[in-house]
Amino acid sequence: MTKKRKEKLRHQVKSRFYYLFWGIATISVVAGQFYVGSGYRSYARSLHRIFDAIDVEIRSDPKEYEFTRGTGGTDDNIKDL
Repeated sequence: MTKKRKEKLRHQVKSRFYYLFWGIATISVVAGQFYVGSGYRSYARSLHRIFDAIDVEIRSDPKEYEFTRGTGGTDDNIKDL
């Protein structure tokens, strides 16, 4: 083999490993994105279950609220429980 041919083979080997490295790196990044996405999806589902379990009642008239002792209300709007 001539010196030029050996050098060319050596460069081809480098380029083969170069493409192998970047191919593996790309696949790893894409797989990581799928992993994070699936974790986020399960986290969102569990949050939705928690939020669906919470019932909130909103009253439009503030006079309907009942106060108990110790809340800082005046004596005339405090009801004994």
